[in-house]
Amino acid sequence: MAGKKRIAQDTFNAVVKENMDDFGMSREEAVEDAIKQFEMQGVDLSNIATTLSCVDQDEVPLVVLTREYTDKVNNTEQQGAHEVLTKVLKLLRSSSDANESKTIAGNAGLLQSIFTALAADDLLEDQAMTMFDCLAFLIQGHPTNQEKLKEPRDIVHGWKCEGMDAVMGAMRRMPGRADVQLKGLKLCTLGAQKCEPIKAAIVDRGGLEMLKGALQDLSESAALMAEVGSCIHALATADDLTSIASKAFDTARDVYKQEMLPLIYQAFRKHREDVEVVQELVYALKAVSIQEDIVKSVLEEGGVELIKDGMRQHMQHANLVSRCLLFFANLAENDKAKTELCQGDALPLMIEALHLHARNAFAVRCGFAAFASMALRMPENTERIIEHGGDKLLLEGMRTHPKFPEVNRYAMIAIRNIVVRRPEFVPLFLEEGAEELIRRARDTHLKCADAAFDCLRDLGCEYGGLGDKAGKGAYSPYMHCESSLDKRNQVGRGSAMVSWGEEEEEEEA
Repeated sequence: MAGKKRIAQDTFNAVVKENMDDFGMSREEAVEDAIKQFEMQGVDLSNIATTLSCVDQDEVPLVVLTREYTDKVNNTEQQGAHEVLTKVLKLLRSSSDANESKTIAGNAGLLQSIFTALAADDLLEDQAMTMFDCLAFLIQGHPTNQEKLKEPRDIVHGWKCEGMDAVMGAMRRMPGRADVQLKGLKLCTLGAQKCEPIKAAIVDRGGLEMLKGALQDLSESAALMAEVGSCIHALATADDLTSIASKAFDTARDVYKQEMLPLIYQAFRKHREDVEVVQELVYALKAVSIQEDIVKSVLEEGGVELIKDGMRQHMQHANLVSRCLLFFANLAENDKAKTELCQGDALPLMIEALHLHARNAFAVRCGFAAFASMALRMPENTERIIEHGGDKLLLEGMRTHPKFPEVNRYAMIAIRNIVVRRPEFVPLFLEEGAEELIRRARDTHLKCADAAFDCLRDLGCEYGGLGDKAGKGAYSPYMHCESSLDKRNQVGRGSAMVSWGEEEEEEEA
């Protein structure tokens, strides 16, 4: 959580104790008051075990077991350490407050003890798998524990990622075990999400070579192939908003240079019946297909055909279909790909998917993003989209999902990209009620204001000032809007695609 201060557990405990001693509060009242005090000061308390403040740590089973595990790990022979860690993991999983338990274990030094144990020369495979399971549980949804994978930090060289050193070292020593690699890659995937230093650490320590080895030698394991796809996507996606620069695009290029795409296609064919494998490999290809030469390779070497086949075969699975649509939207940033997708059989497939999953907001959003990309600067494509009923789909999507800003925003971007190149389609949209839907989206969602302004203007409607109505209309959850932008010189240019938060998959309306 960049920009927020943190405090130590002892500091929090001292305030709680002061509340109890000086003001006669109960422990629960003292904890509640301390939380309010620190939050008012902008302190991030995600690393604090608030419910156990001022409780004797010897009375906390998780702390007692963690200390026992640490003692055994620090013993030369490490006898009994694995059995204790198994008990710790069982206790963590059975906790009624998983997040608090993760905080307690992290503060007690459990992650550092596991890193130490992973470095042991006589590490056994079942021991490594338990450690990977425990680390994955501790960091999932817990940024404070996730950060421990990249510690310590050097003032000159940045994060040293000693935790990832231990993880990657253990995985390298067991290359032929699909079960070990599966759990290790799951941990890597969780660690790499929204964390640029860990992404870089995995790649720098041979992560891509490890992934390639799994694709080559362990492709019979469906679960492992799905995790390989997830890991490639995590490594090649620039999703860490706290980082000034990202190596994700370099990673995507390295995946291509190391000739991993044919291996991904091979795994795709081998497990084409498995929805989980197919959707994760689609996501991997989506993340990698970002540069012109890579897109060209995907088009020429059958990557698009594979994904279309997978989409046809699993058309009933909304999540897989959504990811295929995202892949098409991403690929359509390339002009050659726009034409191939729209003029070939991909467009009818997208139309079929959008009809089938019309109630799924995320699938609709992804399809509209693909329409917007394909229509940009391509009059021939816009005509084909209209021929296949794209205009009706766009407006029906807005009617069906008025509460989802991204659905409406991408619909408006697509409409604008269609009409700026083919003005003869303007009456078609207006007759079908586009103006009312666009105004409703603008008045409902502040983030739709810019797209609505552009869309109304290019449809020839009264568009007014951006700051007067946006986010403040009859449907709006907002109280006010300060934004006002001059967008006059964007008339008739169309809207290029912008990034979207893929992980924030919207529920069906």
